Amino acid sequence: MWCGERAPGPFDPFTAFRDGGETGLREKLAPLDVEQLEDIVAEHAMDYDRLAVRWRTPKKLQGRIIERAEALTTTGDPFR
Repeated sequence: MWCGERAPGPFDPFTAFRDGGETGLREKLAPLDVEQLEDIVAEHAMDYDRLAVRWRTPKKLQGRIIERAEALTTTGDPFR
């Protein structure tokens, strides 16, 4: 569950996204189980709407991680 302290995620999704884009991040997320994905979501505060706390499928959690990594990594790109 999300309560209490969680283990740190196995890797930083923002670094993985910057290094390999969406495809690279998807490849790194694919072998992870639900607990590991929840660790990443919790460590990086990706459950902004409190929906991911109820998800039990890897696909939904992977989607949230990719969505947040892309949104926060590409913020400000038009100004660069």
